[in-house]
Amino acid sequence: MMEGFPSGRGLQQRATTANGASSNHLGQNVPNPCLGRTTIDYTLTPQVRRAELFIRRGTDGSLMQQLPLPAGSTTQELDVRSYPPGVYFYTLLVDGLPCDTKRLLVR
Repeated sequence: MMEGFPSGRGLQQRATTANGASSNHLGQNVPNPCLGRTTIDYTLTPQVRRAELFIRRGTDGSLMQQLPLPAGSTTQELDVRSYPPGVYFYTLLVDGLPCDTKRLLVR
C-alpha cells in the first residue's frame, strides 16, 4: 500500500465544481516520451491545502517518486534520468485524494 493513497475504501470521489467538472487539473508531461527531464503542468484551486505528485512504475505499480507541489506553482520539472525505459503513471493527489492520473513514457 502506498503512503498517501486512501486505504480500504477504494478511490474516493474527487472535488468538482458546480457543473461537475474537476476544478484541479493535471496536464500531460512534455515531452512525452522523454529522456532525461520532462515538465508537468497542473492547476490547483486556492482551497487546496496539500498537493502531491506520485510517480509509479507501470509494470508493477511501485512508487518511484513522491513530490510535494508548492503552493502557487503551476509546473513541476521531473528528472527521469534514473528511471529505466518504460511506462510510468503519475497521479495528482489533492488533500489526500487522487484527482487525476496521466501516462509517462521514458526512453
